[in-house]
Amino acid sequence: MGAAKKALIAFIEDIPDAKLAGFPMSRGLIWYNNCFRLDMQGLTSGVPKKYNLQIQANRGSGVTTVEKLAPDTVAGPVLIGVEDEVTPQEVRDMFLQKLLI
Repeated sequence: MGAAKKALIAFIEDIPDAKLAGFPMSRGLIWYNNCFRLDMQGLTSGVPKKYNLQIQANRGSGVTTVEKLAPDTVAGPVLIGVEDEVTPQEVRDMFLQKLLI
């Protein structure tokens, strides 16, 4: 497994539980570290509405293999219905199933 993938898995596993619940209704940054950021990309247009969550690589991370991926999406999208009740671990598992590197 490459350095970028290992770093991404560690990022996903380290996201605080509080950041994986009660998502914002508008676009924006949810959590980040030097290598990656978890973003809310907005709500889907269909019914039912779903949160569109994605993880992107950051520039200037200090990890060459991650920097080459920036600013691309490296995990996701994870779509979670606004009425769905999911645990933080379930969200992590969804991201781990949608690794793009």
